[in-house]
Amino acid sequence: MVSVAMPAYNEADGIADAVRGYLALPEVDEVVVADNNSTDGTSELASASGARVVRESRQGYGYACQASLREAAGDLIVLVEPDSTFRQTDIHKFFAYAEEFDAVFGTRTSKTCIWEGSNMGPSSATAIGRSASCLSTCTMGLASPMWDVLTSCFGATRCARSSPC
Repeated sequence: MVSVAMPAYNEADGIADAVRGYLALPEVDEVVVADNNSTDGTSELASASGARVVRESRQGYGYACQASLREAAGDLIVLVEPDSTFRQTDIHKFFAYAEEFDAVFGTRTSKTCIWEGSNMGPSSATAIGRSASCLSTCTMGLASPMWDVLTSCFGATRCARSSPC
């Protein structure tokens, strides 16, 4: 089972398209949106588009990420942004590595990851640094909980097993 986990704070402009886009992929079984105290109808739009919405009252991106990850039921969980930074089909890049690694991290900083149709202009690629590779892979043999590691990577798309091998 593949879950898409999505933190959201006032994402009414793009949440419906993002949810529908992920649910249109045959590999995706569910989209879990963690509403982080939105005031613009994000929660209602996400739900109407087919997402399972959970509330996270503690304000902050990390809390919302952790809430969506906790609630995701999939064996494979992809943590994404609802702002079309990446196209929904970009998750196929992660699936290529998912059998070999417990976690796969994508980056916004490589031209090869910024496909036509994404919400990433040339200046966005320089925000963190152009030296990062398209897909960094690592095994999660860490002492800290995996979700803490996944939510500390700012702005990257991540894919991880719910139970590391």
